Parts: sequence; structure tokens; C-alpha cells
Amino acid sequence: HPEYHKINAPNRRYKDKYSPKYRTAHWDFESFCPVHCRIVKLKINDPQSGSTKWEVLATNLSSNDFLLSEMKKLYHLRWDIESSFRKLKYDLGAVCFHSKKPTFQEIELYSQLIMFNVVNRIISLCRVADAHR
Repeated sequence: HPEYHKINAPNRRYKDKYSPKYRTAHWDFESFCPVHCRIVKLKINDPQSGSTKWEVLATNLSSNDFLLSEMKKLYHLRWDIESSFRKLKYDLGAVCFHSKKPTFQEIELYSQLIMFNVVNRIISLCRVADAHR
């Protein structure tokens, strides 16, 4: 039998850091909870550099319904989305929030999105003068 680990984080540990409405018990189970997952290892070839990488995925998608070739296609489709979110997160400066309360973090994120859109709009309206004139 594999060794099971139970996550038990009492709410009282977080009261000084988060608002009373913050849920800390998302993964806190009173008894063991079996989680079944499938581990998939994908070989990724980079056509630009010619290098080969391996990616390991944990999924709950059935091996009967999703073959390895389909998993690779799904991963490729999802990768562009993940890359876009990562770029946006760092461009917005949303890596670290100043607020501790989730409501204020949400306000920070919206204000960063608004600023990002305003700055990008201004940049799109700017024209660079031709240096050869």
C-alpha cells in the first residue's frame, strides 16, 4: 500500500492573515479521501531548437476515453493558453499582491487589468517617426 498523507490545517492558524470569510479547509478532510489520477509522460520535440523534452501530466481523464496521442494534442492546445496567462500575469505585475484579503486582491487585479489595457491602448496609438527623414 502506498503511504497516504492527510492534510489538516485548522482554521485558527490563518485568522490573523486572512479575512473570516476566507476558506482554508478546501483540502482539509476529517478522514482519508481516495484520489485517483493517471500519470502521463509526453515527449515534446521543439522544432526550432531540435531539442527533446519530457512533460509529465497528472490527470483524471480516463485512458479508455483519452489515448496518449489525444492527451498530447490537448496539452499542445492548452499550452498556448497557459503561456498567455503567464505572460499576462507578469506583465500585470500580478505575481505578488499587496493585500491579504481576497476581496482586496480582486480589486488589485481588476485595477492592474484596467491599467494594462489603458497602457496598451496608448501604445497602439503611438506612431514612431521615420528616422531617415
